Amino acid sequence: MDTLAFIRKKLQPFYYSHCLTKSSCINIEGFMSFCREFALFPYFISRGKLMQIFYGLASLYPLVSVKKDNINNAQVLSTIRKGDLEIQKRDIIDENLFIETIPMCAAEIEEGDERHTLDKVLFLVS
Repeated sequence: MDTLAFIRKKLQPFYYSHCLTKSSCINIEGFMSFCREFALFPYFISRGKLMQIFYGLASLYPLVSVKKDNINNAQVLSTIRKGDLEIQKRDIIDENLFIETIPMCAAEIEEGDERHTLDKVLFLVS
């Protein structure tokens, strides 16, 4: 089983408990709530770093969600460049992007921690 599939299986129930009610996406409040529940914040990672991780991935969400819908990415990029703020205001991430946050958080755990990043990921999901 690959690592991301393992993470998904372990965290899926927790992810959906923090999702927005009308979608299967999570916003910054749900993400921070998850991070507090798992003691990532404030014990391991600062709020600023968590926000940086979340908003970095949220900026990709329009492209990822468009790809799922088989819409031309070039059209979306040109829409974003033209200043269509509606697509950029969607500060949410889906389950796939959420799963990506876990290794990113593990990589941010204190540099003094000598464990390998994969060990840190497994620590976070166990």
